[in-house]
Amino acid sequence: MAEQVDKSKKKLSNSKKLPLGCLLTLLKYVFIAGAAFTAAGLLFLVTMDKIVMPVYQRTGKEIQAPDLRGMSLDEAGKLLKSISLNYVVEKEDFNGNYPSNTIYLQIPPAATKIKPGRNVRIHVSLGQKPVKLPDVVGLSKSQAAESILYAGLRVNEDVSWIPSNDYLYGIVAAQSPAGGSDVPDTTIVTLYISNGLRVTNTVMPNLLNLSYSAASDTLRVHGFNSALFKIQYEEQPDLLPDTVIDQNPDPGAPANRNDEVILIISATDVNE
Repeated sequence: MAEQVDKSKKKLSNSKKLPLGCLLTLLKYVFIAGAAFTAAGLLFLVTMDKIVMPVYQRTGKEIQAPDLRGMSLDEAGKLLKSISLNYVVEKEDFNGNYPSNTIYLQIPPAATKIKPGRNVRIHVSLGQKPVKLPDVVGLSKSQAAESILYAGLRVNEDVSWIPSNDYLYGIVAAQSPAGGSDVPDTTIVTLYISNGLRVTNTVMPNLLNLSYSAASDTLRVHGFNSALFKIQYEEQPDLLPDTVIDQNPDPGAPANRNDEVILIISATDVNE
């Protein structure tokens, strides 16, 4: 019986010794973990001090954004690269204040302080917005003006009157620029209003194959204004010099004595 009691005491004693060993092992791992944490902390501090902070300090410097408005993309790119900045084209749109392919807006704006390596967002002009000019020939002056204003354009306030065989009095006989063309939205359209049928008071004589001198005399006899004679030379080595080879108005056409007359005259060498 006494031996059984002694064995029980030894078992109890051994069971009390096991937790102490586990505790020591736990303390050992805690120590190792603490040492590793401390080493990691030191490594972190060294990394921050030697690598991260210098980089931060360099990138922390601020640059004043230049004014890029009016520059081409090539010009802006070179300027930004020289000061460690980049650009991104954010938008392309019509802008009447800046020529085509130039910058009209930047974000951030000029003089803003930004860090190196940042992107400047830019908007590029496509120039003035084109407008399809309506053809108003044949309309009344008020109808033509209304049509042009509706298209977003303006009408020249000065009234220009021209004679016309095709349009009655008060009707638009011509316009500038021509209808159907694409024009900037700042275009001012000039309307030429018919002042009635063109007056003709004579018939154009036939001047072909006459010398210029004889043609001039013929025109004067018919009452044409010699101050309105226009001469154009054309090389014709097979003809005598100063021979009329063409005319405007054509022979036999209705004419006005105060209209311009164009004579095409032969020459041996137009460069003489």
